[in-house]
Amino acid sequence: ASHPFQKFFKRGLRVALGTEGPLHFHHTQQPVHEEYGTAIKLYKLSGTDICEVARNSVLISGFEHQVKSRWLGQAYAEEIEDNDYDKSNVPNIRLQFRADVWNAEYDILNRKVNRKNTLAELDDLVPVLSASSAKLTTPTTTTSTPPVAPRSTLRSAGSRSFTQRRLEQVTFERVDIIGPDESGTSGRVALLLLDALELRSKYTSLHNRPLPWRIDSGSMRVDPKVPDAEALMVDGIVALRATGDTQLPESHYSYAEFVSDLNFIMDIADDPQVNQVAYKRLQVLEHKFGMHKGLNSNLEDFCDTEDHRDFYQTYKIDVHVHMSSGMPCKALIDFVADKARNHGDDIVACSTDGNPLTLSEYLEQNGVEVEEIDARMLLASNFERKADSKGAKMRSLLLHSDNYMGGRYYAELIKHEFTNMEKDAFKFAENRLTIAGKSRTDWDNLAQWCVSHGVQSLHNRWTVQIPESYGFLRSQNYLHNFQEYLANLFLPLWEVSLDPNRNYQLAHFLQHMAGFDCVPMSDSRVFCWGMPAEAPDQWTREENPPYPYYLYYLYANIAALNTFRASRGQSVFLFRPHCPEEAEKVPLAACLLVADGVSHGVSVAKMPACEYLCYLARVGLTVSPLSASQHAASDYSSNPFPGFFRRGLNTTLSTDQPLVLHHTREPLLEEYAIANKMWQFSPTDMCEIARNSVLQSGFGHDVLKRWLGDLHYLSSSLGNYADKSHCPDIRVAFRFEVYHAEFDYLESLCDDKKFRRYMLTTEEERALLHRIRGIRAERRQSQSLLGLKTARSRASSKFFTLLDGDLSQVLPEPQSPRLARICRVKTARKASLSEAQKTMGSFIMKLIAAAKEVKASARNAPTEAPSSAAISPRSLPQPPSETSHPSQPEVCLTRCSSPPTSPMGSSSQLASVPHLDFRQPSPKPPAVACSPA
Repeated sequence: ASHPFQKFFKRGLRVALGTEGPLHFHHTQQPVHEEYGTAIKLYKLSGTDICEVARNSVLISGFEHQVKSRWLGQAYAEEIEDNDYDKSNVPNIRLQFRADVWNAEYDILNRKVNRKNTLAELDDLVPVLSASSAKLTTPTTTTSTPPVAPRSTLRSAGSRSFTQRRLEQVTFERVDIIGPDESGTSGRVALLLLDALELRSKYTSLHNRPLPWRIDSGSMRVDPKVPDAEALMVDGIVALRATGDTQLPESHYSYAEFVSDLNFIMDIADDPQVNQVAYKRLQVLEHKFGMHKGLNSNLEDFCDTEDHRDFYQTYKIDVHVHMSSGMPCKALIDFVADKARNHGDDIVACSTDGNPLTLSEYLEQNGVEVEEIDARMLLASNFERKADSKGAKMRSLLLHSDNYMGGRYYAELIKHEFTNMEKDAFKFAENRLTIAGKSRTDWDNLAQWCVSHGVQSLHNRWTVQIPESYGFLRSQNYLHNFQEYLANLFLPLWEVSLDPNRNYQLAHFLQHMAGFDCVPMSDSRVFCWGMPAEAPDQWTREENPPYPYYLYYLYANIAALNTFRASRGQSVFLFRPHCPEEAEKVPLAACLLVADGVSHGVSVAKMPACEYLCYLARVGLTVSPLSASQHAASDYSSNPFPGFFRRGLNTTLSTDQPLVLHHTREPLLEEYAIANKMWQFSPTDMCEIARNSVLQSGFGHDVLKRWLGDLHYLSSSLGNYADKSHCPDIRVAFRFEVYHAEFDYLESLCDDKKFRRYMLTTEEERALLHRIRGIRAERRQSQSLLGLKTARSRASSKFFTLLDGDLSQVLPEPQSPRLARICRVKTARKASLSEAQKTMGSFIMKLIAAAKEVKASARNAPTEAPSSAAISPRSLPQPPSETSHPSQPEVCLTRCSSPPTSPMGSSSQLASVPHLDFRQPSPKPPAVACSPA
């Protein structure tokens, strides 16, 4: 497999196969055929590939020209049009491709030799693989040559030019692939893909999350209670009753409509033509990335940044890790051993007769020796599922929050891991905690445990995972129907959203929560979707509903909750459910409709249509290669993650279960390091994967601004700050241009029918930036002129209202008549205040001069002067008439520790005035009395 033949052939070298020594190496009577057959199986060569290799063997052989003519045609070495397809079995398209690539490469070298290539001409040096560079005709000497479609470019089909989407400020070598339009079947496929994207946008638009620049998660805000409002369950979805009438939102989509849309997505995933076209387009995307790296790898890898930092100083987030398995096994063993040796008197459990048990007694009762504690015992319950095993009991003691100790050991382990994570300023995580839906107090208990034990960190956001636990809870008579299960999950969240003061601990926990996850059970059933399913209040049997049933009702409740919380300025949540490795198309199709991202997205590779839709819709895929190789039958090298990355999917790496899968104290870096070694990722690739993890995460907008820049929500290089993300603008611009070029191609097949794009175009981004700058300038101007909270909130409201509208709106005038009137009033107030300050300053200076005169006369007075002297107030300067009062009481001027009070009533304005001191040089300073005027 490591033989260079495959690389030689792909790079266009004139390479052929030989046998060398059949006596020693071959086992059949046809060693040449054996050599070719082995190459086909080992290198996955197509029929055209192997025929080209055979043709090369004829061309480089020493046979005479007449013999080669009989084998390949009379003019085999002259023009491509003279190729005899009946003899060479190599189509003209392949020969034309080899010739165009060779000519383009020769042209580049020739220009560089002549020193004519400058940065201004760089776009002219782009190697164009043009199928229209030569006129192809059917030879008259043969009638069996395959017909060749007329050559034309995609631009002539009415689609927008690919070069119009390029960012002029990013200069690198680009490759345009220009070829003939596809047949009518591709147009039908493109229309189906368009309908699928419209269905996803229909559901994701209900998430109602604020625009990125509107999210403010930096401070905890307690909102007042909503008067006369109550949350109730209606058909499995929480609705708000404010006026006595409980109704679902008008934009809500019913479960029957969801089933119909799901069936449509599954039909697309099963369509052979859709899968064929999708697979071809995915291959084109992967090859585009390979050509881009071949042309620009040096520019990317050696792109300088301001701080010159590497991958280890790039922000990265573990977006999928279970907290109960989030610590390395060695750390857990050391923790248990330390507790057993030094804290054996801790009361950790209760015996069957009600007596408390210490840790030493608990270990002795279960037959656990300190020296016996190892990874096998602690992890046994993960695989054996025996509740009475030693490992299960130790895990219950150490990794549960609802045990006899109230989860104290679990909290200490988590805080220890948070301390280690905080040592690395660039590593963060979204750890998962479990809510089973057993009762409505589950949320209260979890929030109380987190807050009371201080289990929180700036490097962590919580994700709550909801397992398919209804079947188990129903069999234990904890629940009566599925709607009660949903009520236990979401009604407490609505209650605390309506009145945060009702449970401040839960409100605080929700501020540190990123989103929800749903974990399927191994025995999950998939029902026939052509038949109607029961409503949640009618699902009373002990069997688990199908996984898409879970996904729909979780999505509907999360969307309704996000709508309400966003309207009140509270935090909102993502929905990133699991999609197991062995999953079929039904769970994956449901995730494509309603999910923000997919955890364990390995199953996407099994269905090209779903993978292509994930690329077009920018669905976040989180892959844990070590976890997939542990639980699936495939090995690590066959994981589809490198294919996802090369094709441009929104994918990143995660750890899943470091307790089971990793061996170092840096599991996330271990995951990145193994992927780097196995798949030969470059530093730019690693930084791009880390950047994807930040964009997929549920951290707040203010945090992402510090990590990626103020415009991180823009997909082009305009929103990339290379000094923060360490991902060069060249890579970001390449992904941006290829994405829009793919949509241009699909739209050209549908008669320029517009697709729902999940990236803003260059024109839309620039229009948005222009409006943002203008409205922010108006907001700053209003704040500086008014200086009032009301003005600040008014400007913010106007700013957000405009940004939520259509991008084509014209920017309004910077000042409204009301704002101008307020500015005039403010200016008049400033002028009057300045005049009052001048008058006050003049009075203060006169007062100081009079005090100096009195002090000088007191020093020159004879020693037998009386101890006190009466000073007429008329000898001092008088304050303004409007501040004097006839009934003013008598005032004594003595030395004090604070500045004198101003007649205007402000002591701060006289802070720099010297204290009046009329003391005589005697032990008791005389007082100076001032009578009223």
